[in-house]
Amino acid sequence: MGRPRQTREQTASTRAAIVDASAEVFARVGYRGATMAAISREARCSTPTLYAYFRSKERLVEALLDRTHAAFMASFETGSPPQADFAARVTTLLARLQDLTLRHRAIMQVFVALQTGRDSLPARAARKWDTGFGEFMARMAAWLEDARGAKGARVSPHAAEDLAWFLWGTGHAFHLRALRGDSSLAALAELGPKVAELFLHGAVGSRSGRR
Repeated sequence: MGRPRQTREQTASTRAAIVDASAEVFARVGYRGATMAAISREARCSTPTLYAYFRSKERLVEALLDRTHAAFMASFETGSPPQADFAARVTTLLARLQDLTLRHRAIMQVFVALQTGRDSLPARAARKWDTGFGEFMARMAAWLEDARGAKGARVSPHAAEDLAWFLWGTGHAFHLRALRGDSSLAALAELGPKVAELFLHGAVGSRSGRR
């Protein structure tokens, strides 16, 4: 007797659970060290079930990249109140990105390993990662260009692309330090405001309260 057919919702739920499990395994042992058997154990599903959804770990990491990319790109689509100034908009965006980083901590650890050369992906997945990151940076630059048109904004004349790389680099430096250690969720949650402060006011601190 065959396995009962799943509903569309059940299929999507099972697929998402497998992708979640793959993120945990990739974070622990890296892409190169991961096996489909280890992922099936993490997902608490049989190996045949795993292969019914993903025929290789390359397809799994591609699904993980697609899902993470979509989530982070969507963070730019949530609008800020019309009256919000540039600082408020940046702070709000960073809060959204921070929330995503906390919810996707395992895949963030995978990205750190890739960026520091401690792990690598097969060619097709590496191209997908590269393309997705380029799209994210371009979207951030476009978002910053739009945000600095806010009423009363006083922003440096640097190109939006330069500002985007500076903002990403500042956030990435702190997240790299946090994810390399065993930082608590509370400590990671404090990074958003810290990155916003450094991006907006630099080493001298805010005008309202220099440190």
